[in-house]
Amino acid sequence: MGKIAHAFESAMEFLRDMHRYAQGGHPVPAALDALSEFLSRREDLSPEAWVSEVVRNVSVSRDVAVFAHDFFASFNVPAGKIRSGDRVSEDLHLNHALQDDWDEELVDEFKKRFKKNLAFATWPRIETVADLLLFLQQVTEQGG
Repeated sequence: MGKIAHAFESAMEFLRDMHRYAQGGHPVPAALDALSEFLSRREDLSPEAWVSEVVRNVSVSRDVAVFAHDFFASFNVPAGKIRSGDRVSEDLHLNHALQDDWDEELVDEFKKRFKKNLAFATWPRIETVADLLLFLQQVTEQGG
């Protein structure tokens, strides 16, 4: 029961942060600076190289990898510098560094691309980019 409670708590924290942004929150400058600093020393992979690396390292479909790259890039985040092992909060500060309604954008864009609604999915604990990618892959594979 502890794992379920932990996953629920993590999902609720994520949703609270996203709700704050949806209500008119803005990126936090310190988080943008931290993200820029964290990614500054990395090679910026081309979109094709990034997708190939993600498919190889995380075992997700090419479609999910392309979607993730395009989604990060749509927020002017240097997607080619993000790696699957990066921690969403501690390394990338994404809950504070992206624009107001990025969670809604993720749900909308995913639904457009895959005809699946993330809003009704059971979200696992998302600690790394790989966790997010695997979740997206799982949703694409679900029937209905």
